[in-house]
Amino acid sequence: MDLRRIALKRGVARETRIQQAGCDAELMLDPSQKYCDQLETMHEQQPHTPLCSVDFLRRSILCTTVTKYDNETKRILRLAIPFTCSSIIDTMSSLVLLVIISKTLGTNQMLAYVMTDITVGISGSFTGGWIEALSSLGSMAYGAENYELLGQYVQTSCILYVLSEIPMAFVWGFNIGKVMLWMGFDESVAVLSESYVWICVAMNLISGVNEANLDFLEVVEKESYANVMNCVSSVISVGLVALFALTMNSSLVMLGLVMMTTEALFLFLNVLIPYMMGWYQPFARGIFGQLVLFRDTSVVKQLFKTALPISFAGLLAYSEWEILIVFAAVLGPAEAASWAIVGFVWDLFESTTSAIGDASEVRCAYHLGKGNPAMAKLSAYKSIFLALVMSLLVTTAFLSLSGVLPYWLTDDATIQAMIAELFPLIALGNISLTM
Repeated sequence: MDLRRIALKRGVARETRIQQAGCDAELMLDPSQKYCDQLETMHEQQPHTPLCSVDFLRRSILCTTVTKYDNETKRILRLAIPFTCSSIIDTMSSLVLLVIISKTLGTNQMLAYVMTDITVGISGSFTGGWIEALSSLGSMAYGAENYELLGQYVQTSCILYVLSEIPMAFVWGFNIGKVMLWMGFDESVAVLSESYVWICVAMNLISGVNEANLDFLEVVEKESYANVMNCVSSVISVGLVALFALTMNSSLVMLGLVMMTTEALFLFLNVLIPYMMGWYQPFARGIFGQLVLFRDTSVVKQLFKTALPISFAGLLAYSEWEILIVFAAVLGPAEAASWAIVGFVWDLFESTTSAIGDASEVRCAYHLGKGNPAMAKLSAYKSIFLALVMSLLVTTAFLSLSGVLPYWLTDDATIQAMIAELFPLIALGNISLTM
């Protein structure tokens, strides 16, 4: 379920170039805040003016500013559009992989794939906080032009992520079969899960390091490369899986090895190409220098303070879905499978609005790094408004496909009917949770 995190984040370097070019002068102060401060001054000079009038005008001006198509809105969209395209391609690829496995390998192997991915994703949602923290702290360090500190954040976050993932790999590796049986699935699904889980945890480890590297590249001006490579890797992975599934007598383990090999290949390319292009050079002292983990406790403490709340937030958000799967398993394995499959659909539609949130993260971190909290506040409000509009459009498109999508996802008539019943709830949740 944590696939939506992979394509996310940061284009702060572009904002820095615009700032250096002198194009940010009109945005250095929040115009609504500046005008409202003038109203407060007028009220102090003319006490007979009701304060409620000032509050009303403040809210009116703020609403007008938030909905206005100005330079800040353009910059949010300029970041959000590539993030959205990358995120949609990534989550769509995951959904297509689910369809390929379901149609070519059968229901049992599809259930093993889905349930193992969801279960392993619980720990990934927590350990992924180290990668998420890199995006926020790295953006601020880059905005402050502290390149060595940015490199240290990259090094430390990758090390802590790997150290956190390794023990969880063994936990799931030796217990996934028991989890499947406890949730009511039959012995064949449990055996398939036990074979596939080691590939799944390895893919999570590789993809997490790859995500950290791409996040770093997006922070330091190479967001176009990062988005393109993320999209290319997703498309090639789907193509190779389809090739093996349709032309060979493949198993879930074989298709998992294909996906893992593709992920490892693109991690190698995403390190080699930037290195050959010299993109690591300004940050090499921080990334490839001395081990920061035990030498500079201030970096580790700052990363820990940022990552810990993000990790718990990710765990709670992810576990909420997992807990509902456990409740569904009490009703029966078909109910649990239906809810798990719907999770892939949910990821696809959630990715459209979460990409706007990523663009907001870049802009807010950029403004805060420049010491301009008023503009960071305005940028956040604009992002909320844009996400709401996007959720309405996406939900409309989603409901138009509700009659055919269940038949694409599985051949099991019972699961198809259950998925169709859940679609209206997903549509409502997509709009309400966006806020």
